[in-house]
Amino acid sequence: MKTNNVRRHSRPVVWGIALIAIASFLFVGCPQPEEDDSVSIPERINALIAGGNNGSYDTLYTHVHPDASQYNQLKDGATWKPPFESGATVELGTLEISGTTVTSTISGNIYNGELTTFTMKQLDKDVWYVLTWKIATTTETVVVQ
Repeated sequence: MKTNNVRRHSRPVVWGIALIAIASFLFVGCPQPEEDDSVSIPERINALIAGGNNGSYDTLYTHVHPDASQYNQLKDGATWKPPFESGATVELGTLEISGTTVTSTISGNIYNGELTTFTMKQLDKDVWYVLTWKIATTTETVVVQ
């Protein structure tokens, strides 16, 4: 009779272990949804401006496409002044997007509604970067090229 008691008590344990194994497989073994790494044109430009306004000059180059002729120079945070001067912030107006060209106005710091133009380029599917950035002042300021 002791044998039957052992068998009766071991069955719930076996079933419990089986359920845990199945649940673990379903949670870990099934493919998880892919993360969306896309960065739209407005998201990239807004991240660049926000980074500059926050003083993150040494990382601003991460918003620039590696094909930009100044890419390696832009890794030096000092090259981002202007448009970002110490403690000053800039704002863009509405972004007008036509293909890979984006136009807007820039205000703040030394700017008072001047025209600014970005040229964008994809690096990966749905991941956009700044290829060029120009600000039309009395003399054109080339920020990125």
